[in-house]
Amino acid sequence: GQDIGTVGLAGTESFNAGSFTVTGAGTLIGGTSEAIRFVGRPFTSDGILTARIVSFNGVNSSARAGLMFRESLNGGSRHAVVALTPSGGAVLQWRKNGGQASGSSSITAGQGTPRWLRLTRRGTLFTAESSANGTQWSSLASVDAPLASASNAGLVVTSADPAALATAVFDNVSFLVPPVAPVGVSCATSATQAALSWAPVPTATTYNVKRSDLATGPFVAVATGLTSTTYTHTGLTSGATYYYVITATNAAGESPASESVSGTIQSAFVLWKISQGMAADLPATTLRSDGVSILLAYALNLPLNAQPVVNGINSGLLTLTFMRARADVIYTVQASSDLVGWTPLAIDPGSVGSNVTVTDTVPANPKRFLRLHVALR
Repeated sequence: GQDIGTVGLAGTESFNAGSFTVTGAGTLIGGTSEAIRFVGRPFTSDGILTARIVSFNGVNSSARAGLMFRESLNGGSRHAVVALTPSGGAVLQWRKNGGQASGSSSITAGQGTPRWLRLTRRGTLFTAESSANGTQWSSLASVDAPLASASNAGLVVTSADPAALATAVFDNVSFLVPPVAPVGVSCATSATQAALSWAPVPTATTYNVKRSDLATGPFVAVATGLTSTTYTHTGLTSGATYYYVITATNAAGESPASESVSGTIQSAFVLWKISQGMAADLPATTLRSDGVSILLAYALNLPLNAQPVVNGINSGLLTLTFMRARADVIYTVQASSDLVGWTPLAIDPGSVGSNVTVTDTVPANPKRFLRLHVALR
């Protein structure tokens, strides 16, 4: 810690068993400059500063003990501070411009010590709260004060009397900042979905997943408030490439975005080809060793050298039976009397995963032909 401004008597601080004891002289916090004892550290982000003031023996009505964000360690620095008065009232004070007049909220009725205080920074917005138990909080006031992002946060005490010291004891001191960016982000794609995972962030309570169609963004949230470190994004378009970043959040705010990861959604047919040891870009018309095209083999889930379709006749009408194995394939049974002109007889008959039998509507006399045509949707 250090004395800021002309304090008169030097201040001190000590730490023991989780408690800070801070002693300071100085002048009131306000006007164009102050003289105080400040115990803090630099920070460069939003944050929530919390502490319980166990006791405060200030006498002067302008004496203060509390929590402070300040832009610099000069006496006239921009700042925001929530503090207790000797009567136990709480107040939010601020200076929006260095070396200029400061402002203040109304002082609450005295409630004595111990008393919890909390000061939250969100950009340039500072919100002060107080509590009797550290669980149920009452808002005191908020102010928009344009402190630089690189500032200081900590404990403050002033006796408001250069010739006297005041002492405050603080415990349960914490400074919560937004989490760091998640790392270890991975993306595994399958047909129509991308499965994302990332490493836990120690101070995070929830995570957000953001997506873009471009590597450079912008990224738009597709899932927020996640409590696990995995997420599966469904309903994606086959052949498209998607880019993702993850952010972590806690009460203090949101982390920077993680490094982006990407995934290209492969169609079920492509994934099947890969599973069969084929190249992903192998044409659908390629014939297997048994003379069956790979698309037909996929559509019928057909083992090597198996019969693709079964022909029959029922009451003088031709029938054709096949396995409708895939949801992403269009199955069309066509009929012809001369092998030249083909007419659709049935499109997507039956249900996916079942054996389907289609019966012709024209007697097989003198000639009639049925065939199955398959195409990807």
